[in-house]
Amino acid sequence: MSSGTGGETIRELIHRRRRQVLVHSILYYRLGKPLISDRQFDRWVNELADLQQRYPDQAAAVAYHRGAFRDFAGSTGFDLPLDDPQATATARRLLARHEGAVRQRHPRPYLLNGHA
Repeated sequence: MSSGTGGETIRELIHRRRRQVLVHSILYYRLGKPLISDRQFDRWVNELADLQQRYPDQAAAVAYHRGAFRDFAGSTGFDLPLDDPQATATARRLLARHEGAVRQRHPRPYLLNGHA
């Protein structure tokens, strides 16, 4: 069953949204470094909750943290498995990439004798 988004199936979309929600919940709750807006996060969790409600058989077939997302209603990511090592590593990679990009856009000014 295709979702109409570039040929991605409902299962693939549910899997992607679960990963995104978990990784960005880790960035927000564990690392204190959100990289997306609350509005974007809300869009993802609402879409995920809607997909899982509309397609329960498809959602049940997605293995990625099936139990944690079984009754996910989209209100928060606080109760998700925020200690997942793979998702935490992904969150840290995203954070490092983001911080590197910010440094490239806004390099520190050259300091001469402690003055810019």
